[in-house]
Amino acid sequence: MEQYRRGKYNQYHWLLRQLSSMLDMPESKRDPVEKLPHELLTMIWSHLDTDSLMRCERVSKKWQKLVLSDSVLWSKVSLGRPGKPGRLFPKFLNKHKNIRSLTINDTSYFKMTHDKLQMIMRGLPSLERLSLHRRMRLNNPDGPGDVPKLLGGVQGKHLTKLTHLSLNKLDAHTAKELLALTSPSLQVLDLQGFSGKNLNGIMTRQPWPSLRKLRLKLSDDDYDPRIHLGQLNMNGLMNLAPHLEELHIKGYGLKFVDLGLHDMPFDKVPLSDVRPWQNLQSLYIGSVRSHDPLEDIFQGSFVLPALPNLRSIEILSDSAHLIDYLFTTCDELGSPIQGSLNDLTVTTAESGIASAGWPQLEVFRCHGPISTSILRKGLAEAATNGSLKVLELAINSDRSLFNHRIQVDLIKDWAFTSSPSVHHIGLYHFNWAQHYSNFDGEPFIDWLQQFPNVDTVTVAPGRHSGLLPFIEKLITHPQIKALYFDPTGLSSPEWYEITEVGKKYGVKMFNLNGGPLHAFDGGDFDGARPNLGLSV
Repeated sequence: MEQYRRGKYNQYHWLLRQLSSMLDMPESKRDPVEKLPHELLTMIWSHLDTDSLMRCERVSKKWQKLVLSDSVLWSKVSLGRPGKPGRLFPKFLNKHKNIRSLTINDTSYFKMTHDKLQMIMRGLPSLERLSLHRRMRLNNPDGPGDVPKLLGGVQGKHLTKLTHLSLNKLDAHTAKELLALTSPSLQVLDLQGFSGKNLNGIMTRQPWPSLRKLRLKLSDDDYDPRIHLGQLNMNGLMNLAPHLEELHIKGYGLKFVDLGLHDMPFDKVPLSDVRPWQNLQSLYIGSVRSHDPLEDIFQGSFVLPALPNLRSIEILSDSAHLIDYLFTTCDELGSPIQGSLNDLTVTTAESGIASAGWPQLEVFRCHGPISTSILRKGLAEAATNGSLKVLELAINSDRSLFNHRIQVDLIKDWAFTSSPSVHHIGLYHFNWAQHYSNFDGEPFIDWLQQFPNVDTVTVAPGRHSGLLPFIEKLITHPQIKALYFDPTGLSSPEWYEITEVGKKYGVKMFNLNGGPLHAFDGGDFDGARPNLGLSV
């Protein structure tokens, strides 16, 4: 049977039926509901999706009774097929009032209307997690003028247990009402596919005192050049959710403004009486996007406070402006004061998120240039006490504002990062060759020797000729077990040669990972995301 299962035409299930018929086994013809204990049936049925469970209800009255009466099976429900359950939706909700997690994978195909959304809010008193994806099919032709009626009759008492909310490309007005109703109890919020302008409008006037995890994501598929993206107000966000522990932002321009000096929509949010984000442990900022020139993507005069409890920092943008606004103070015109735009060794650690250091830091990934003094202030203690595990840095950027190339002596300038606890290092935008068209990566290999327990390396030097010998040296290095690199600088024959060398030395090779090492922990409704963990 194992041989047939692995065969070309996969006759495994056909063989099972034939064997059952030939052996005339009584057990194969008996209803499993009559034979198996209820606990075992629950375990089996728990592997089925919601549509399969609904089909199980139609097998027999006995099956229907057992399936419907098992609250464990209906604690997590995912609906997505058109018309399922459709016009019978009120009856479906009435039968399954114990649903704690509800996911509607595509609200348009599901024919989701605001009437159905009201039914969900009122009919599921135990609902804790709600995920709505894709655009809602509106039943109010007058648009925003009927906004107050969209969730009419739904009170905050209906949503007191809702702790996880995920909205993907939902109508902005409906999203605003949902957030207003759930703001006191929300612990995890995932907003995807909204423009920055809509986000700033959605998140006004309603603080989230219990919010611990927040993801704001605008993917490439969501990008529309006809829509003005706007900038996400970082300081208003701090005021709305002062107790955040995890923050993921991708695809948005950012504003750093002083709420006391600027008339922003956030100015009506009551100022928090606690110092914001002192519990923040994970900060991820991916690629940024804006129609404005690079200088205008980041605007303002306010700097983020010291964040001493960070365990993971991932800044996967190579913008020098973003690095300055995160790590240094800027003046009212948006110009960095003693920033890192001219020299990577300038002292700039008196303010910003690194000013108090990160003694518990485990992951640090920064794909933009950052001054050595900031690195020393933030990383030295973590490297000394053994908490630092992953370290990825950058020297220069082809898209940065530098008018000249900047080089760093890795062994001398970054000696404080050397630690036996680090097992993953990476470097971006580097080349020590005298002529920029050629490539020299020897200083990186020398730097690698400073980390005795490193087994995983990430390299993205950029497009240069002569990369092949460097990659081969990394593969043949006795420490390296896994290699992440950008293959765009290699020709097809060179890529084939690299692959063969990797097989020979048993090194796992991967394309450069553009996502976070740690996936956003949004609960069960969170979709599949890149997750390398701390070890490959």
